Amino acid sequence: MFFDILDEINYSLVLEYAEGGTLGKYLRDNTITFKWESQLKFAKEISSAILWLHVNKEIIHGDLVSTIYLYDIKIYY
Repeated sequence: MFFDILDEINYSLVLEYAEGGTLGKYLRDNTITFKWESQLKFAKEISSAILWLHVNKEIIHGDLVSTIYLYDIKIYY
């Protein structure tokens, strides 16, 4: 869940706390145990969020790396 806070100049995202840290950290620590179902769900959610930013807010996100995505243990286990 996230909310966007917009003004004329700056954009900010307010995110819910994610207990698992970043996706990059999770992948380094749990390479073998990250189930395919969870990987697919995560990929769909990232794609959906990027599409929403592009279509609804006309924002093009140019830094798609695993260290910027938050991983919530309660959702993916």
